[in-house]
Amino acid sequence: MAHKYIQRTQLNFVSIWRPTNGTVQDWPIGFCDTATLNPNTDIIAADRVSRQYVGEIYYVKYNVNQRWYWLSEQDINEVLMFVSFDSEADFGQACKLLGFIYWRSRILAKKRWL
Repeated sequence: MAHKYIQRTQLNFVSIWRPTNGTVQDWPIGFCDTATLNPNTDIIAADRVSRQYVGEIYYVKYNVNQRWYWLSEQDINEVLMFVSFDSEADFGQACKLLGFIYWRSRILAKKRWL
């Protein structure tokens, strides 16, 4: 019964990210403008296999035409909200994000963990 309902319903997963241990000065979250992705060359499908789940995830291959953004020094009071899945959109339309080493972080960043 639930399976039939899911097939007829649009599903959207909205994710909310915020720091939990101080201002982010190292490893900020970056996200890509999906309109700048080429789904034929920039998206690489990969199997995600665990004991509980078998599915598929997508990796993004860098392309100079992509536009990437990040929140500089995101504070615990600042929230990033994005659509991480939309059942009626192309797989390329969901938000692509990553954590990355900010070039200044090795010198200036305070560690947020022990």
